Amino acid sequence: MAETGTNIAYIQVDHSLFPFSGNNPGIFYAPSYLTETPTISTPTGEVIPTNYYNIQAVTANGTFNATSLPPNIQPLGYNIVYTPAFYNTSIYRFMIGLPPSAVGKSNGIPGVTFGQTTYAMQPAYNMSHFEIMYESIPFNPYKNYTAHPTAWRLIPLQQAYQYQKEKIGTSIIFPPSYQVTSSADPIVQYFPGAKLYGQITTQSGLPVSGAYVTLFDQYGIPHGYTKTNVNGFYNLSAVPGNDTLFVTSGTFLHQYLSGSNTIKIFTVNVSRSQAERTDTS
Repeated sequence: MAETGTNIAYIQVDHSLFPFSGNNPGIFYAPSYLTETPTISTPTGEVIPTNYYNIQAVTANGTFNATSLPPNIQPLGYNIVYTPAFYNTSIYRFMIGLPPSAVGKSNGIPGVTFGQTTYAMQPAYNMSHFEIMYESIPFNPYKNYTAHPTAWRLIPLQQAYQYQKEKIGTSIIFPPSYQVTSSADPIVQYFPGAKLYGQITTQSGLPVSGAYVTLFDQYGIPHGYTKTNVNGFYNLSAVPGNDTLFVTSGTFLHQYLSGSNTIKIFTVNVSRSQAERTDTS
């Protein structure tokens, strides 16, 4: 804003950019190549941005780096091995969100390469100043959707959320991550963030120190957390919507950015103007 005079708030990610597998690396190499990120090329012409991932060829004789596959050996398939830097890219964080480290893994993609029935996409997970604004959501106009398997269609996220609140049909917010390969082109928006301040106390009014306070957006995605100070006070940055604050203690659960024991849950409705800090009321 200060440099251009224009507020650039929206970012969209095309699903074709995402390297889902060794056999389907997408065109992630394109922005990497254009930004002069180190790359190597395989004998077949595949460009690999090695700062972010490597491709391995799986053969009957073992596994080889795709760039050093012996010419007389036929690959049976390809594996992709991501680097830690990949999980910090906007492409990953805005599309999948949840990193493998949050669920006890060192590599792979939650909901894609493992946990296909467990992990859904969580756009802008653990990002205090970004929130998903648009995504295509599977919707079935029937509650008994198993009896109407052909009635599914994709609708905008905001419409799906409204239908869900009004208990109309079945909206899947958000689908399992493995389903994003053919349709997900999320649009996220930047917000300076509304400032939330508060104090956590016991029923007798004593301050609760060291408690986790975690902000979840209206879609159930955790965006950030803090811990209460010695006097029980906390402050957080909040994205717009019908947010939820979880106050917890105990073992920290990285997947939920909160503790294992729930102390209190309460909602806070944050307007867009508050999240944009144009309304301080």
